[in-house]
Amino acid sequence: MMPATKISATLPAPARWAAPFNQTRRARSSRVALAGGLALTLAAAVLAGCVRKWPVFYPPAWSPDGRTLRYAALRPDGTVAVREVDVASGRRAELAAARFSAPPVAIASSPQGDQVACAVVLRDQGRPPLLRLHILSAGGAADRAAWEAPCVQGAAELAWSPDGRSVVVSADGPGGWALHCVPAAGGPPRTLAAGLCEARGPAVAPDGRRVAFVARARPGEPWALCLAPLEGSAYSVAEPAIFREYVPGYWPAWSPRGDLLAYVAERHLCPGFAEIALWSPASGTRRVLARNLAGACLAPAWSPKGDALAFVSLPLGPATGDPGAGGQPADILVVDPEGKSTLTLAADGLANLMPSWSPDGAAIAFHTCAEPGTLPHCVRVGTMDGAPPRLAEAEPEARFALEFARHRRKGTPAPAALAALAGQIANPQAAASAHQAVAEAYAAQGDWANAASHAQRAVPQEGQGHPDVLRLLATARMRVGDPAGALEAIALLRAKRDSDDLRALEQALRQGIETASRLEAELREAPSPLVLQALADTQLQLGNPRQALDSLVRLARAYPSGTHLAAAAASIFRACEQLGPKGTSSRLLEWAAGAARADTLGPEQLTLLAESCAAGGDAPGAARWASRLPPGKLPPALACRAAEAALAAAAQLAPADAEAALGAARHALALAPGGALGARAALETARLLVERDEHWEATTLLLNALAPAAAPATRREAIRLLAAGRVQRRHPVAYDTAEVAELAAFGYLESAVSRGLQLLQVLPGDTARRARLRGAVDAAYAGLFDCHRVRGDMAAARAVADAWLRWATRHERPRALASLAVCHRMAGDRGALVEILSQLALEFADQPEGLEARRELLRLDISPTSPSRGQ
Repeated sequence: MMPATKISATLPAPARWAAPFNQTRRARSSRVALAGGLALTLAAAVLAGCVRKWPVFYPPAWSPDGRTLRYAALRPDGTVAVREVDVASGRRAELAAARFSAPPVAIASSPQGDQVACAVVLRDQGRPPLLRLHILSAGGAADRAAWEAPCVQGAAELAWSPDGRSVVVSADGPGGWALHCVPAAGGPPRTLAAGLCEARGPAVAPDGRRVAFVARARPGEPWALCLAPLEGSAYSVAEPAIFREYVPGYWPAWSPRGDLLAYVAERHLCPGFAEIALWSPASGTRRVLARNLAGACLAPAWSPKGDALAFVSLPLGPATGDPGAGGQPADILVVDPEGKSTLTLAADGLANLMPSWSPDGAAIAFHTCAEPGTLPHCVRVGTMDGAPPRLAEAEPEARFALEFARHRRKGTPAPAALAALAGQIANPQAAASAHQAVAEAYAAQGDWANAASHAQRAVPQEGQGHPDVLRLLATARMRVGDPAGALEAIALLRAKRDSDDLRALEQALRQGIETASRLEAELREAPSPLVLQALADTQLQLGNPRQALDSLVRLARAYPSGTHLAAAAASIFRACEQLGPKGTSSRLLEWAAGAARADTLGPEQLTLLAESCAAGGDAPGAARWASRLPPGKLPPALACRAAEAALAAAAQLAPADAEAALGAARHALALAPGGALGARAALETARLLVERDEHWEATTLLLNALAPAAAPATRREAIRLLAAGRVQRRHPVAYDTAEVAELAAFGYLESAVSRGLQLLQVLPGDTARRARLRGAVDAAYAGLFDCHRVRGDMAAARAVADAWLRWATRHERPRALASLAVCHRMAGDRGALVEILSQLALEFADQPEGLEARRELLRLDISPTSPSRGQ
């Protein structure tokens, strides 16, 4: 650390460290007053916004002759368009009648291609929402309301009958979810199923006699595969308990002949680990067709001849939320009905969703995006000959959408290439949306000059810009030292959406401009450290940290000693908070730390120092500053930043100092608040431990890196390291026992039990190692029992409980006994139930299972000390 008296010799020249911003702006916890707060608030809101996600979860529809595609698409203004695209030329049109007062929540094209059904939710203030079904002609000339009914949340899904005469609607009404069959020409609907907790994914059989759907009767219950006759009013359960929670793509699909029904089922009800199974209506048998070792398969779609089935594959994680969200790759695969051969149609790291076959079976259309909840999206078409998928639309907007998706996922192409594509878009509204996306990309890199330029181009007419782009424009202009331009943007924003906060911030910005002008005049007449400090603080309030740092360095060089340096150091930290770690100099921050006394620095300043050192390549400095941060005592956002800095230091230290790298990685693991960052910290620590041949701890951390919250790249690398360890036999005990936990985590519960029991017979008597293996086997037994129980297969559940109890030691016996008690309770065997409950209450009184057993015995009016009573 440098003493304050040497600042003139050690500080870099302003031209070196006041370079253009080149890092992603991140939310900071510093509290910058007045218009400085405006800069942070506006920048944080740039990427905000609510965009409907459902269009990318509805498969595109082909016309019967295969010449056109029809699908829903989000316009830049947030409304939904129903587009028709000529497949050969790529020219597009929109259904003229598809313009509603509220955006539709579902669409479906008729099998004949001459009609489109759209479900629209009407929300009038003071009245319950109303779901209305519109039927549009293919040319868009006609639009009629076929049916309407009250709804709760406004969710609905649609499916046409094969003859095009009716539409099956699943919707949420005041009495619960129901399935209705609505005549397309109008008339009273028929209710096929009612009073359900939820019902989704209707699919009408090719013979038009019944509809398959997924539903659950009560909250919290697993979903079931159901069938309802199209002419009746009662439904039946074909397969119970197929998954825990509904995810877009968990719908059934009939084969063209109607002899098989493809549906999605979670492996042993392990959330998100979905497989595609085939169910035979004739025999009632089922078999798994497609599965993914560490991910999910969903959205089945049959080829016209029934000789293949396309689906979405999530190779690196469960489907616990929107498919393809959070950077999760989503691929399009094709498999034959026997599951013997698989073709990969699209696997480029993007979110490729919801396949749809052309009538001749030669092509598949699907949606592509970076994130389902953000614009823009596009539709691509892949062919069975292995050629790369092509865009369905020939419009420049589609090319921009695809390249922007690649930029969001992979960082390429660069914003400059995106800017060139945005310049080719002729439609003013689409061009404005594209330039807004480019401006956000530049802002994410800290290039505020280009961000301001493209944000301005995204405001084609005065006052017509979207509020988000006006916020970005105001922020960018403040960052480049144009507060007057920022005021203009705020005025436009107020014209669209005025508020007390905006008025207060506009007033503060005006006052800041006047104050800065006055201080600059004073500085020219009588320079002093107090005036320089006040000017720097005002520049910070105006959202321009670069100018503020210029003033602060000028102050430090001109007045290298005195009490004013403590205030200057505090302002340097505030400025660097706004700039981010890559936008400043770690040497400057370390000087500020010395001027402010390092022992008085708070967690925010220590974190910024660690980040700045890591960004500048000073790994020892980053590790040193990060080590001063206490694990478990930081706010989550600050803990994430600190852990990221420690991980960066570990990566830089690894080639030359493995010991220091491991120490930094361990500290990052301790700092990380869990989630995706915690999984990545576990992975990086494990990687360093593997290099030191400390495989037992490494495998433990690699299993932690497989957590559901882990990022796809983290999961991929953890799986690779575990597999490599098993193949290379570097530590058979560690990697073989980890395999059991891995099988259990991915839902292969029977395999986990079998493999675990085998290993326990040969595993050395190390108590800790056997405990980890027994824990994995115990978890697998518990999952197997629960799966059979909720599916109603009590014979299988009892068999699992008996095997579990035979295997269990005292540590595992409470749960095994509790599972056996469930079997006796459901079988109505009161005597056996009382015996098991008494054993639990007496032998495991301090365990949760024992306490629950005692409560149940009291409800049965039986004392735990006299198990024979009441039998």
